[in-house]
Amino acid sequence: MESLSPSTINVRLSAVRKLVGEARRAGMIDQEEAASLTDIPNLRQRGTRLGNWLTREQAKELLAVPDRSTLKGKRDYVILALLVGCALRRNELAELEVEIVQQREGRWVLADLEGKGRRIRTVAIGLEEREDQR
Repeated sequence: MESLSPSTINVRLSAVRKLVGEARRAGMIDQEEAASLTDIPNLRQRGTRLGNWLTREQAKELLAVPDRSTLKGKRDYVILALLVGCALRRNELAELEVEIVQQREGRWVLADLEGKGRRIRTVAIGLEEREDQR
């Protein structure tokens, strides 16, 4: 397994731990033997995550593309604004329902959004401050 990345090795170790746990619950191995088999720590992952984030100017340019005088343009603007402004994943956006948009503690949020790994989160909707509102 030396040629594999630390994250791949950790995933495989997790599978082995689950298998040992099931074998212990089924009575195939005793508690002490299961503990010794699952006592292997995960490998440390080094490095930094790389990302390619949009600058504020790039985000503004992207949001300026849809023609907001048409219904389709308004829809496209809202889609892009939610992706950029709320950091939604594509799947979260695709499964978004109107009932999720709520006002809590005086702020607009996407409440109880089910995301990656079935995690539930609430995302604040940052309202854009327009020139005419200042």
